[in-house]
Amino acid sequence: DAEAAARSISIGAAQIMGFHAQRLGYPSARSMLRAFYNPSVQVIGLINFLLSDPALWQAVLQRDWRSVARLYNGAGAVETYAPLLQAKYEALKAAA
Repeated sequence: DAEAAARSISIGAAQIMGFHAQRLGYPSARSMLRAFYNPSVQVIGLINFLLSDPALWQAVLQRDWRSVARLYNGAGAVETYAPLLQAKYEALKAAA
């Protein structure tokens, strides 16, 4: 079933799971997948995803990359993603 397939994949550059479609205001994962063909919509989707979870948004504002990694990807990947998030933040900050 196409909807079940769309719900089970990571969509767009931010790799947001399709099962979060309703959280982002889409009626279905397939509609989210179609919308995310547009890169600008992917950016808006990431922002809406972050803002839709107060704990995640606070972790971003506090630059608590371990919490961001845990809340965004789950507890199993914190050691992988937290350093990557921090490094990317530092690189972007230095380039500004």
